[in-house]
Amino acid sequence: MKKLVVMFLLTAASFSLIGCMNGDQDQNEQTSKNRDNTLNVNDQRDGRNAWDFTGNDRNDNGPNTVNNPDMTNNGRYGADNNGNNRYAVAEEAARQVADLKEVDTANVICTDRNAYVAVVLDDNVDRLSKRLEEKIADRVRRADTSINNVYVSANPDFAQRMNDYAQKINNGEPIQGFAEEFNEMVRRIFPNAR
Repeated sequence: MKKLVVMFLLTAASFSLIGCMNGDQDQNEQTSKNRDNTLNVNDQRDGRNAWDFTGNDRNDNGPNTVNNPDMTNNGRYGADNNGNNRYAVAEEAARQVADLKEVDTANVICTDRNAYVAVVLDDNVDRLSKRLEEKIADRVRRADTSINNVYVSANPDFAQRMNDYAQKINNGEPIQGFAEEFNEMVRRIFPNAR
């Protein structure tokens, strides 16, 4: 009887060990099938290294600036540089937009080749028409010829936030503190912006 019990226990233990081995399926090992070729810690496959990027344009140092650790897009616009890199308050553009009779106040923040305009309309203007939007865009492009795309909104929340961002930028506050928030707000207000 003892032999029978021992044989039964050994058989049961063998089956349970065999069954558990199938469930493992080599999950403790990483095969090379699903892995890109590994890179060094700060390397990327887009031709530049991940350092402290600031979005400065290429300077006069020739080809040595292509992977300069202090430059983001190195003068290469449209290179999918992970959002906006340059934030600047365009005061002259804002003045020109505010000079329009339909506009009470305006704030303009430029990022690379885009301008985001928040306007508070005059009391007798009920909405932001396409025609007024085009007039505003023309004024912004006239003030800054490097701007390709102008996005305009009369949304009160957007206008208040843009005013806050403009003050922060003018006060020299670090952009890192609100850059992600600004980009998210822009994606929400202008979902078709590219």
